[in-house]
This record gives sequence, structure tokens and C-alpha cells, in this order.
Amino acid sequence: MIIADIKVAAPLIRAEIEGAQNILLHLHPKPDSNSIGSTLAMTEWLSSLGKTVTLIQGDSAVPVAFSILPGVNSIVPKIFFEVDLNKFDLFLIQDTGALNQISKKGEVIFPNTLKTIIIDHHPSNTGFADVNLITSNYPATAQILYDLFKLWSVKIIPSMAVYLLIGLHGDTGGFIHPGINPGTFSAAANLLAIAPNYSRAVSELGNNREPEEIKFEAMMLANHETYFKNKLRLASISAKQMTKAGIEAKHTEGGWVSISLRSIRGCQIAGTLIEFTPGFCRVSLRSRDGEKYDVSKITGRLNGGGHKAAAGGSINKPFAEAKQELIKTILEVYSELNS
Repeated sequence: MIIADIKVAAPLIRAEIEGAQNILLHLHPKPDSNSIGSTLAMTEWLSSLGKTVTLIQGDSAVPVAFSILPGVNSIVPKIFFEVDLNKFDLFLIQDTGALNQISKKGEVIFPNTLKTIIIDHHPSNTGFADVNLITSNYPATAQILYDLFKLWSVKIIPSMAVYLLIGLHGDTGGFIHPGINPGTFSAAANLLAIAPNYSRAVSELGNNREPEEIKFEAMMLANHETYFKNKLRLASISAKQMTKAGIEAKHTEGGWVSISLRSIRGCQIAGTLIEFTPGFCRVSLRSRDGEKYDVSKITGRLNGGGHKAAAGGSINKPFAEAKQELIKTILEVYSELNS
């Protein structure tokens, strides 16, 4: 059952939460501000209800920049397959558009005894839980939580407000991405009144980077390639190059390379292809106009999904072959790029 109306879903989700004691949450692979912010806010509220809450990091380590948030210390460094699901009554799956966004390290299967709930805004989400609140007209899962908390008469304390604001700020690109609506700014204004130090947290997040991250971005931007009369700009790096430069997976987070390339005049689609281990590459794409070039249609063919203007996927092929596969797929979806 997929529910797009928050007012309809709210009492159903609240009833499941009230009836559960041991609750599991997770971060999606390569967690971003929305994944981290929304789960930390939910974790804090559930804990205030006396629930036993476990938030696992999932496939990827939490980016170092988020260490400034006090709730990060509560995140358990385990992947999905290291958790005994039989110990939980409820699995709250937030900001997760597909089963492989819970984990890419195996087949995700839930025991019959585990109730599952999705709270998400990805349009590609097919609804794989028992209760599925999927509202693709919201720009961030954090905004969905804000509206749920209002409907549940939850008292949002300053730390929760900061978490939700970070989620809103991150997934809207600093309140500039398509999909922002009046409710987004209303939520931000009300949360800011609760947490006036929010800008300090965002500033610290943006000024807490490692030298290797800048080195990675410099390498990618300096050597990016253009295709289809500069309509596509692609930066890529092999596992061998990363090892030689001392760059680890944690240094490649954030999507700044794609965003920078997209800003170049004439570019319609920008992306990165990173070979994390030999034969396994991850793809990140950004579109200048998501309505004209919906990049989730591309990543949907590459074991992924996402939003119209920002999406990701993966290719299980060696570096050179993966690059060819990516360009081929882009052209299959949008042949007009080559005209």
C-alpha cells in the first residue's frame, strides 16, 4: 500500500510506532544531509517516547564533517546484514528509494515478524514496505517528518530542529533545487525559530573537510571530459588512480564535482564515475533541467534511481567498460543530446 497523503498516513504510522518497542533505523549508502538529519531527528523523538532505538550507519561510514552533530555518536557502525532483525518490532526506512538503498552488499529480506514502514520522497520508490508514505512532491524527507511531527503534536526541541534544517538545506541545495514549495520555507522558518544557531551548524559542516576531499575534486575537475558538444560533462577516476593519490571512498562524498560541472554554461547533464574497487563503479548525475533531462531515467537502468535533477547508480564493470556503458546508456535515454 502506497500513501501519498501525509494526513492519511500519519495515524497509521503513529499506531505502528506506539505498538513497537525495539525500533531499527538506517542510513542509506553514501549518506547525505537528508538521510542523516531525518534519521537523527526521528531517533531523538522515538527515544523520548521510551523506545529502544538502534540507528545503523549501513554500507558507508558517516562523513567526517557530520561529527559536529552530537547525535552522530549514537549511530552504530554496522551494515544491515550485521543486525539480528528478529530483535526488532519495527524497521523505519527513511529517505530510501529502493531495497538496494538499504544495502548493496546482498539481498535485503525482512522476516515476517518485522513490521516495515517507508517515509520517503523519491519518485522512483515502488513501495516495498508494509506501510509506504511516499510523497514525491516534497523536496526532502526532513520536510515530510516536520509535517508528521506537526500532525502528531510533537514538541520539536532545538537539536531536532537543527537535524531537520540540515536535511532540508542539504536536499534542496541550499533552498534552490526544483520541488521547493511554500511549505518548505514555512517549515524552515518555524524550525529556525526553535534553533537560531542553525546557520552555525551548516557553516561548520561546510568548513570541516579533509585535504584529500579537495585533492579529489581538483583531480576530477581538471581531467573531466566533454561529450555531445559539451552538453554532457563527465569526471571519472579509477581505483588505481585513487590508491595512488591516497584518496579513500569517504573523500568522494558530497556530489560537489557534478554540481560544479553542471554550472558550466551549455552543460545539460554533469556526472561522476568513481571506481571504488576494481570492477565496481558508482555513478552520480546532475541535470540542469530535470524536466527536460530526468537523470533518474538514466540511473534507473544502472541499478539505481533518485530524483529528476539528481540521481545515482552503479555499474559492475571495470573502469573503462563502465565509462562506455554510462555514455551508451545516457545516449539511449536521450538520443537528442547527440544532435
